[in-house]
Amino acid sequence: MTRNWLAVLVVATLIIALPASSVALAQESPSDAFDGTLSPQLADGEFDDAVRYDGLPSVYVTYDDGKNNSLATWAEGNTDRDIIAWDNESNRALVAASLSDLGLTRLQRTLGYGDGLASESYVEHMALNTQVGYAEPISVLDTADEYERPTYARVAAAMSTDATYDDFSGDGLAYSEDTEKSSMADVKAAVGADGLSVNGSGVRVAVIDSGLNAENMTGDPLYGDRLAAPKNTITNETGLDAVRDGNGHGSWVAGAIAADPDNTTEGEAYEGVAPGATVIPIKALSDEGSGSTQDIVEGIEHAQAENADIISMSLGSPMYNPTIAAEIDEFLANGGTAVIVAAGNSKSSPTAPLTRYISSPADAPGVIAVQATSTNNSTTAKVSYFGEVGPDNGLDASNGVTVDEAPDVAAPGMNVTAATLTDNGIRRNATLSGTSMSTPVVAGVGALMLEAQPSLENESESFRGYMMNTSARMPNAGVTETRAGLVNAENATSLTTTDEDQEDVRNDRAVARDLANRAYSGSSIVRVLTQWMPGMTVVASP
Repeated sequence: MTRNWLAVLVVATLIIALPASSVALAQESPSDAFDGTLSPQLADGEFDDAVRYDGLPSVYVTYDDGKNNSLATWAEGNTDRDIIAWDNESNRALVAASLSDLGLTRLQRTLGYGDGLASESYVEHMALNTQVGYAEPISVLDTADEYERPTYARVAAAMSTDATYDDFSGDGLAYSEDTEKSSMADVKAAVGADGLSVNGSGVRVAVIDSGLNAENMTGDPLYGDRLAAPKNTITNETGLDAVRDGNGHGSWVAGAIAADPDNTTEGEAYEGVAPGATVIPIKALSDEGSGSTQDIVEGIEHAQAENADIISMSLGSPMYNPTIAAEIDEFLANGGTAVIVAAGNSKSSPTAPLTRYISSPADAPGVIAVQATSTNNSTTAKVSYFGEVGPDNGLDASNGVTVDEAPDVAAPGMNVTAATLTDNGIRRNATLSGTSMSTPVVAGVGALMLEAQPSLENESESFRGYMMNTSARMPNAGVTETRAGLVNAENATSLTTTDEDQEDVRNDRAVARDLANRAYSGSSIVRVLTQWMPGMTVVASP
């Protein structure tokens, strides 16, 4: 322990003159993630996470208009080159080939790509095809006594002019002792979604996840006739059998949005937030909980083809994914109204400083990123101890696109019970915790909002703005934890905006956590220690 702290002090002495990086607004376009042709991951030679086909790494190649034939000709030049998928509307293809054929060996990257694909004049961008996982639910909630400050918190506090070490405590967050098991009826009451005259009818919500267990497309015990166009993008099969959910994660998410176990009873305990909405189930994650970038991209494309209004995505990765971000951007620009994404559950991991910040694609431009809270109204609700926060420090291979990103809104996501079917067709009310659980609550509120305010259809910027501006402010939450507070369906459906800003209602502990989150994110010393000295371990004090 003493030697670790000595090492920290030595490094601090060497780089004490480095200025803390200024916090800037996130850039507007996913294409800003590229500095030249290569994404930061490729430029740095980080290929370990690549999805491989026949042992060959795969990358996304964005090419100039009308140059798909040039790329096809290149692929035909060697039997070890393969075009896995084309997306000519986006001028993008998924390519598998050797690093040398791609122009990505260390020597080629150093000398300017040599004769590899990256050197071709028609290639605009190249990005890695990686695995993406669901925002894994928290199986057992921690107590307040188990909370640990993040690694290097003392360093960040020592170098900050605002934050103290005490500000890094977890006081004021929600733990197991703050969260009794709650039904969907409790959740709806907390977000003002009970007793409304709308139920999401006519709104199509695509759930990109691990699938959905349902019995029938018509007369289903949970969804009635409100299922549409199920597709498995991993196998490219359609139908309910194709999206069978051996994991249960996607089934929970869909149930929280739109399940209606007894359509003769209004306001029953396990009725989803929008029990009139239509669900488009898309299995892009395996039963083990992960899928490739391509699986997610094809899920978004399927949602767009099936005229989805809202996409719910309880999934993510610590590393920015420009391909998924670009596909989201395309969905929102071509008929989609909202993409709602889980912020992630890894903030409380003290040994993984990078994972405390909002995951990707929750940090993509235009999405609504969701934090998890206890199941209470906005006056007393607390932010979960595990929900990832902002301001993002941009150390996620985004080339600065994600800098300053943070969760936009919050919703209950701790010990929440929703109606599901197992893959054997057995009804089971499952209780889970995570931002995966709060995300479908926001998607359901979005469906209610869109039914009540149909003029917002296809108006993604206005929809996102109203979702945030009608949220109820939370005294117990910092703006780095949720920019706008707790979603409020009653306000959202009537477009009743909130007078106060979230920043103005914070209590002292929320203000302190904001100071700590900003100090940690902006600390150049923490950045150096995190990026360049991964082997150094500093035990965080309780």
